[in-house]
Amino acid sequence: MSDCNVHTLPYRLWVGVTGHRALAHPKVIGDSVRQILTKKWKELFDIESYSRITASLETPIAFTAISALAEGADRIVAEAVLEMCGGMLEAPLPFDRVEYRNDFITEVSQHEFDYFLSKASQVSELPFSYETSRDAGYLAAGERMVIDCDFLIAIWDGKPSRGVGGTADIVNYAVSCNKPCFIINSDNGTISRVTRDKLRVEDIEGLNRYNSKLWSDGTLPDKDLHAIVTDSAVPSANRKAIETFLYPHYANAEGAARTYQKSYNKTGKLAYFISTLSVAFMAIAVVFSAYQVVAMICYVLELMALLYLFIVIHHAQKNDVHIQWLQNRALAERIRSALFYVACGVLPEECDNDEFGRTPSWVGRAIAEIRQNIQIQEKNNCDYKSYVSFIKKSWIKDQMQYHQNKSLEADAKNSRLKFLSLGLFGAAIAVSAVHLITTVSGMAGHHPIHIVRIIEEALTVIAVILPAAAASVGGYRVLLEYPRIASRSSLMVTRLNRIYEADYPICNATQMKEYIHTIELSMLDESKDWLNLMTHADLERIA
Repeated sequence: MSDCNVHTLPYRLWVGVTGHRALAHPKVIGDSVRQILTKKWKELFDIESYSRITASLETPIAFTAISALAEGADRIVAEAVLEMCGGMLEAPLPFDRVEYRNDFITEVSQHEFDYFLSKASQVSELPFSYETSRDAGYLAAGERMVIDCDFLIAIWDGKPSRGVGGTADIVNYAVSCNKPCFIINSDNGTISRVTRDKLRVEDIEGLNRYNSKLWSDGTLPDKDLHAIVTDSAVPSANRKAIETFLYPHYANAEGAARTYQKSYNKTGKLAYFISTLSVAFMAIAVVFSAYQVVAMICYVLELMALLYLFIVIHHAQKNDVHIQWLQNRALAERIRSALFYVACGVLPEECDNDEFGRTPSWVGRAIAEIRQNIQIQEKNNCDYKSYVSFIKKSWIKDQMQYHQNKSLEADAKNSRLKFLSLGLFGAAIAVSAVHLITTVSGMAGHHPIHIVRIIEEALTVIAVILPAAAASVGGYRVLLEYPRIASRSSLMVTRLNRIYEADYPICNATQMKEYIHTIELSMLDESKDWLNLMTHADLERIA
């Protein structure tokens, strides 16, 4: 990938390529390819998606070329993409790479193939025999490329294919799949476009919010993670990758999650308080309706309180504080797992969007982008036993302590709010009883009517306010799901303890990766359940 700001996550598009090997004017063709990658790609999006892209000023567009790396067209597009900021390369080969390399006759061409292959972030080899299924291999590689790409660049003379799997076949297949396609005339470099379905962008806003500012000063909120870069078992190259790349993204996602969470909690508290206050103003206005000035002031204050409540909730929803909290929390947890993969010299597992429950796919895009930029060093003759000890100490035990504290904290907050809610309801009952006694006494003529009236009116207002306040406290308690969070964290401690106590004999990198993935799945299951739980705790419930 070319040099650019690795702390900014781009919106990535995958570019497929098909075309002729022998080109009369490769420089002209290259200029046309660069014109597509710098300007004309915008024509592929519908109006709404294009507006979203242009509004997302902090999020650049990056390209990944999907190229079989044959001479001519394949390499021209691969080279143009790799020159761009964030440009990457994936190479689906039609055969085993050694057999495929022999398809290039000259030594120069073979060296070019080796060079581009070394630049590929992902190389796949289709299970075809070069001798018996040559055309089938080319066709399968081309069709796979079409399926995986967002749009196709075809460098083509417009003539039928000279063999199965040729340029015309791949272009026709792309058109049948409704893939947008730029066709560059292989003779003169002119560009035409075949577009049946426009591309759509649904998930760029989340990336843009993440990229819009530094949500953290770079200081890790979790000090225990510093053990990763000081542990002698971690190869130095991997420590560098963690410090320079993964740490900043983890700190940023964690900082964003905490910022949005604070805003969510503050909005919830304020909204329930304002709703109770508006009930109080209404009660005073109704009870003291005989005093027109007092009633009018209370009606105005009630209206202002309701308007302010609407503004507070609308502002929070406009900024998506609820869903942004959940999304950035999901991102931070996934990066946290990646830290331990990299520390042990293995690449993190690929992201499955289903693991994020209801969160949109920008989280998956962000994690995929981070993952494919990770560069690790596999250590020979590893002491996997020390890795396991490191994982248990720095990850499992740390998370056990975190969930234990979280369970106790959530349980304590739930108890305090429950006690306050019951206390307010109890006070409301007591006030109602006093109200009844004073009313009966006044009717019996035991007190001057003026005093009785004032007491009754005051008690009426209080009797209305207290149940509303109690309901608000109870609603806030339910909004934050403290009882369920306490229960889930307690259960998570038990699950993690079983993993901690289990014996995992690990002898190679594959087993190491499986071990880390087992732990990660437990973490992700808990995270997914929490996300699904908190997704329902929307601020709309207050209104």
